[in-house]
Amino acid sequence: MKIVFVFCNFLFLAMGLAMIIVGCVLRISQFSVMAAIPNDEFQLATALMISSGVIVLIVCVAGFCGVWMENQCILCLYFVCVLVIFAMELAAGIIGYIFRDKVNEKLQQIMIEGLVDESKRDAWHDIQKEFECCGIHNYTDWRNVKEYADGTDIPESCCYGGCGLTGMDGIHEEGCYDRFLDWIQKNTILIGVAGIVLGVLQILLMVVTLCLVFFIRREKVMI
Repeated sequence: MKIVFVFCNFLFLAMGLAMIIVGCVLRISQFSVMAAIPNDEFQLATALMISSGVIVLIVCVAGFCGVWMENQCILCLYFVCVLVIFAMELAAGIIGYIFRDKVNEKLQQIMIEGLVDESKRDAWHDIQKEFECCGIHNYTDWRNVKEYADGTDIPESCCYGGCGLTGMDGIHEEGCYDRFLDWIQKNTILIGVAGIVLGVLQILLMVVTLCLVFFIRREKVMI
């Protein structure tokens, strides 16, 4: 039983480390996106992912100490911590699913406000180059911006190789909202699958922990 616990706890430790790495990568890799489209929910989600990973690492270390010392109190505390983490993850998943449409609507509004903000112009150009998109829904969104209000010009970042060379034939036809939404959905699916695997592992860990506490208690009674 100890071997099973150590193995499962090691997997839990690895997933905690993975949460920290993924959270950091998401924050760093999409720095340009966050500069142009500041999304509090996204930043909060990545911050929670990193902090949760740190908590998981601490809990796992406590679990290893508990099984090594055969201390029932530490193992019981470990069980409670895993249960609380599991409940929080379940609640976060349910809330995220319920409010997914509102998040999409808020994202669109934030993009509209960011497009006309001159301080975010460079970041917007970076996004359009990176995601190969133009405007929010299409290039006509730039007509709401003072510099391009006459409709005769669009940013160079809207075209493959620059609009001065390719003209309207090389324009990115898809808007950045759909591209960014696709990116969010792909990462959401990845996080969802990881969450399911982590949830199953946590349930297994809780069962194994209770069995281990039972065996340790029985051995002490027999002695």
